[in-house]
Amino acid sequence: MSAGMLTTIPLMAFSAVSFFIGSFSHRLGAGKVLLTGIILLFVGIILRSFANISGLFVGTAVIGLGIAVGNVLIPAVIKAFFPARIGILTSAYTTTMSVFAGISGGISVPIAKAFGWQFALLVWIILAFAALILWLPNKNLQLTNDLGIYENAEGRRPITKDSMTWCVALYMGIQSLLFYCLVAWFATILQSKGFDTSTAGYFNSIYMLLGIPGSLIIPLLASKSRNQSFIGLGLGVIYVTGLSAMLFSDNMAALIIALICCGFCSGATISFSMILFGLHTANPADTSALSGLSQSIGYLLAAVGPTVTGKIYDQIGSWSAPITVLLIFAVMLTVLGYMAGKEKIING
Repeated sequence: MSAGMLTTIPLMAFSAVSFFIGSFSHRLGAGKVLLTGIILLFVGIILRSFANISGLFVGTAVIGLGIAVGNVLIPAVIKAFFPARIGILTSAYTTTMSVFAGISGGISVPIAKAFGWQFALLVWIILAFAALILWLPNKNLQLTNDLGIYENAEGRRPITKDSMTWCVALYMGIQSLLFYCLVAWFATILQSKGFDTSTAGYFNSIYMLLGIPGSLIIPLLASKSRNQSFIGLGLGVIYVTGLSAMLFSDNMAALIIALICCGFCSGATISFSMILFGLHTANPADTSALSGLSQSIGYLLAAVGPTVTGKIYDQIGSWSAPITVLLIFAVMLTVLGYMAGKEKIING
């Protein structure tokens, strides 16, 4: 129960504040807001490491708030200062997240065994300190410049009145739900199909690693075309194929297909979501607003998805029903991917 809460708390923090971060950035400056996010990481890591069990939960929530700031604003910073390099920088950003998530998962347990869990939690303050040093020269950064990035932003209709906004936001939400549900239950599903615990855990690790190529490749492909519908459609078809193989077969070949398809899409769909924020907006103000709205919806679904699928399993006693629900969401993701990939600038 407590372990599940530790997973849910940062997702709820992401969802709670993401929608408002773009507005804070507009008023206070992106540089100061991002600096605040890094400071929150510092505070959260210290609380989580030294303030006993209560500090573990509070610190995790504070860390979630800090991460949310970067998640929302980095796409807007890329849009503002590197508009010709959205693809390569989004690829670098999402791939770095995937790689470091894998590294942290792989070395935290050995560190905890050697030096204790408090040190294993505290050691990550090194990365927060590095981020602070690198970001301090940019503390006065504004998402406005001589090109008039915010020009005519006031008085324009809200992005929520544009249908493309909701295509992108719902795409972000559903891919988040699929990712976190599979992260939570993939190993358990494999065990229900006859795999032992160690093999299921091994497959789960491979699943996480397979997301890295998707994170790397998809933004580069998407940035080379004015229309990304074929990418959104293709990723959805791959997801549907993987979940269908998981649902309808228990043999090794089918489950390897499920592993490859769903693993690749775990990284590919989040990176596709991230690059859409920049490709569908004319200025960083709209980029941060679209990013905030989409991530607020996405992480809310991500927070409740694993719990709901687990409840469905508890009620029915079989993983067929939860996987069927995920398959339906994957079909929805396919349709939304095609629509979200169309050539259109929000408010354009």
